[in-house]
Amino acid sequence: TLGTRGYVALTRHTAAFTPLANALYADTIIKGWALWQATGTIDAAFNATSVTDSAVGDWTVNWSVNFLGSGNYVAICQPRVDFGGSAASTLVCAPPNSGYNAASTRAIIARVSDGTFTDPNNTLLIAVGQQ
Repeated sequence: TLGTRGYVALTRHTAAFTPLANALYADTIIKGWALWQATGTIDAAFNATSVTDSAVGDWTVNWSVNFLGSGNYVAICQPRVDFGGSAASTLVCAPPNSGYNAASTRAIIARVSDGTFTDPNNTLLIAVGQQ
């Protein structure tokens, strides 16, 4: 339903249910995202206050509005490099199980070829879930 300020009012479901086709639910929309440089500088973000560089290939995105807890959201991330497309430069980004909490999300970035942690030119992290 359309709210008084032009926002769509969404319903939160507290029990398991079968979603309707083409329906929008409060728990399934993007609640936060951040695009940051290898320096830790945020280029653009929504609901992210800062990005912390803990070590090479180890980043933490800090949320403005916390999630309800580690089991109530999921995050995906995508690193980007500006050099060649060889296997050595193919990167994988995965928030580890130990890096989820209500206030922040950790992203680990490594080369696919040898597992070496690395800092890409830019990284995008998106989170969906309950707040």
